[in-house]
Amino acid sequence: MAEKWIVRDRYGNEIYLTAERWDHILEYHPELEGCLDHVLDTLKKGRRKQEPTMPHKHRYYRRCDELLPDHITLS
Repeated sequence: MAEKWIVRDRYGNEIYLTAERWDHILEYHPELEGCLDHVLDTLKKGRRKQEPTMPHKHRYYRRCDELLPDHITLS
């Protein structure tokens, strides 16, 4: 069975991140290696912005001082 992490965002929405998706994220953003906890916190506590052309898609972002640039944005 594939590993996945399930969190609730600050708006009460359930979000899951599969190990396969996490691997895909790391492929394009290797600077996030070792930052899974920060990413999950971004999903839980970060702000959310809806994509104007895709109403079902949202970007989550949150400040993260351990990274350059100093934030995490997820879509």
